Amino acid sequence: PVDRKILWARPLESRAGAQNVFGRNQNPLQPMQQAAGLANRHAAIQGATAAGALSLANEEFVGFQGRRTATLLDALSGEVCWDYKGVRPGTIMLGGEETVFLRSPEKNHAVALRAGDGKKLDVKNLGETLDRAVHVVHDHFVMSGVGKSKSGLRLFDPIQGRDLWTIDLAKGTLMSLLENDRMALLEPETDGKSSKFAIVDLETGERQTLGTLGADELKGRTEAYALSDSINVYLLINKGANQNYYSEQVPFVRASGLVMAFDPVAKRQRWKQTVQVQNLMLERLAFSPFLVFSSRKYEQKGKVHFWSLHLLAIDKLSGAKLLDEKSAAQPGFRSVTVSAVDRFVELRSYNERVRLYPVEKSAAAGQSGGD
Repeated sequence: PVDRKILWARPLESRAGAQNVFGRNQNPLQPMQQAAGLANRHAAIQGATAAGALSLANEEFVGFQGRRTATLLDALSGEVCWDYKGVRPGTIMLGGEETVFLRSPEKNHAVALRAGDGKKLDVKNLGETLDRAVHVVHDHFVMSGVGKSKSGLRLFDPIQGRDLWTIDLAKGTLMSLLENDRMALLEPETDGKSSKFAIVDLETGERQTLGTLGADELKGRTEAYALSDSINVYLLINKGANQNYYSEQVPFVRASGLVMAFDPVAKRQRWKQTVQVQNLMLERLAFSPFLVFSSRKYEQKGKVHFWSLHLLAIDKLSGAKLLDEKSAAQPGFRSVTVSAVDRFVELRSYNERVRLYPVEKSAAAGQSGGD
């Protein structure tokens, strides 16, 4: 990237027929769930992405698949390190630092290969390990269950056959994967009413408690979502039925309840705000200075029918509601753009363009969670 030149290139063989794709996944964020459900979700996602040719990439190696082969290249030179033949359809490549794991749809056909030379390794219960994995960290796998208990998390090294760390969790703990090999936890307290919100570094097993949610904050909860950016870790507690049936044409998550922001460095809650019948727009969220919510409704006044748009913008640092306005508008937004230079967030549809600029003074400050 410094010299702006291509170091090497290699054609990739398509492993699947042409697919008609008419849009992006509008609901990429899944609710927090218990470990067993998360493991099943992980397997489903891996299986869904298996059709792509480029399967693995890190600082040292790049792996890709042909119709019946898996190939590992040197990332710097592009030279072939090795080929492995007889790869079954639907197989995915995992790991890649010292070991490459081939996870087949059939449990008995999982394979471990040494990254340096492609030598096949004998690994006990490899198929079961890959199927039960919640997440992959380098050449190791995050698994649910500690000892005889089904609760808890552990990082398992399949080559050495040992756990690198373990964490005990209360029964009914909900979890969700975050960026940078982290896991968000919503763990019930012993009183059965409140819950702790924490994040776990999946590489080291270090746990950080960010805050405690009381009974009033959890009352009526239907689902919970966790997400993060470079500033905060967010927890969205949805309550009751969300009557917002309309959405935009960009990735979003339903939001109707309580939004909380936590500072992962100071290990405390920054703010919380109530949000009713909205959609949190996820596109460019990491680059935006505020959270943008949008909801639409088809209304009637007299004999006139029209679409109304309700926009809500919350400052990421203060929790202030910078914008909370409703107006007539045409559906629906198809892109979100963030300009760091001109300091605006732009929402675009086919017929309209809306720009949101920050203001110096907030309209309604969020409730502080810090002392």
